[in-house]
Parts: sequence; structure tokens; C-alpha cells
Amino acid sequence: MKKEVKDIMGLPLPRLELRWIKKGKSWNERECIYEMVVPLQSLDIRREDKNGKQVRSVLRIEMGRTKVTGGTENAQPPIRDGKVDAPFRDGAHAQWDADVLNMTVWATCEESFSRLYPKAPEDKQPTK
Repeated sequence: MKKEVKDIMGLPLPRLELRWIKKGKSWNERECIYEMVVPLQSLDIRREDKNGKQVRSVLRIEMGRTKVTGGTENAQPPIRDGKVDAPFRDGAHAQWDADVLNMTVWATCEESFSRLYPKAPEDKQPTK
């Protein structure tokens, strides 16, 4: 049986992820990066920075990006009712890719995360 691998947030690896980042001073300017997150083995050179120091444990492969601008002056992070939103187009692509790759899809924003697809039993979130 294959060992389940998780990252520091307790999310499974590998996975598909829709990761929101704030691009300006407020959430009026934001991007959602659609990516595949893959664990790196201990001897994988991709763990290292240009000075040879190990700085990462996962590889993030960008598969799409959605830019959002506008909204109210005090725009909030894209989290509604405790769940992180997904952009429509990249959210649909992620579900289609998840079916083919047999992976889960997660949306993340700062320290918040939500499993989008497939839905977990009773929509339970992972524990750290």
C-alpha cells in the first residue's frame, strides 16, 4: 500500500491546487494560480536554491492563472462561509484534470483551505 504524503498544512500530495495571492495593497488586485503540487524526494536537486541550500519540499507546476481586479475599497479574501472560492474556468479545468489524474483539488488562500473536488464525506477538512 502506498504511503499517504501530506505537506505542512496537512494537505495531500500530490494534488491540484487553486492558490489565491494578493497582488496589491488590498484584495482588489488578486490572482489565483492553478497548479499541480508534487512532493520532492530527499535527494532531488529541485529542492535546492542557487546556493545549494534545501529550501523547498514540493514542486509547483503552474497550469493556469486567473487575474482579478476591482471590487470595493475594502475587498476581502475570496473566502465565503468559511470556504475558499475557485475561479470558474480554472475550477472547471481542475475538476476535469482531477478525474484524469486521480487527484484531489484544493483551494487555498493564506492559511485557509478547502477541498473542492471530489467532495470529502460530509465535506470534512483534513487535520494537521
